[in-house]
Amino acid sequence: MGPLRWQLALMTFQTLARLLPGAAWVQRNLGRVLTGEERWAEAEQACRRAVALTPEDVWSYHALAQCQLAQKNWAAVQETCETGLQRDPQNPLLLHQCGQALLGQGQFEAAIAPLQAAIAADSSVAWFHYHLGETWARLCRWAEAEQALKRSLELNGGFPWAKFFLGQALVGQDRWPEAIALYRDAQRAHSDMAEILPTT
Repeated sequence: MGPLRWQLALMTFQTLARLLPGAAWVQRNLGRVLTGEERWAEAEQACRRAVALTPEDVWSYHALAQCQLAQKNWAAVQETCETGLQRDPQNPLLLHQCGQALLGQGQFEAAIAPLQAAIAADSSVAWFHYHLGETWARLCRWAEAEQALKRSLELNGGFPWAKFFLGQALVGQDRWPEAIALYRDAQRAHSDMAEILPTT
């Protein structure tokens, strides 16, 4: 969403929040827009109001966790997801966010189970496979990383970070020519990656 659309969305949901103060969906979406605007405190307040209004609605937990993820508040994300998963234990979005929180805390082994569960619940989301692949790569489990990251790229071929970690997995298997081609492709797609990619 472009800046103008964000502003229009923000104005819309702020108006709706005044008109419908008891509508959880309004607070939830207001929180999402404020997250996009990086207005963290306001975003978290709106999402928490949504949770308080409809504690059985897992979408409100997802929105709150997304706000906390954006701030890299890993422990808070984990707590939010665990609470939401008590309502819907197979919710793929919450499972994925829980895995992200564990990954962010460096708890790579622990992150595998929720990420695999997210994929088992919905295998069509590139991000799920990407974060599983990244986790396997950080554990130096190269074959597993390769499989997950290739699947992520099948679903979203333009994602440079998936190419980066797939390159790492290929390097780990001494498949240098394939890795170099991936690194160069990622660098072309995303110039900001130039500083972190190998210069082989």
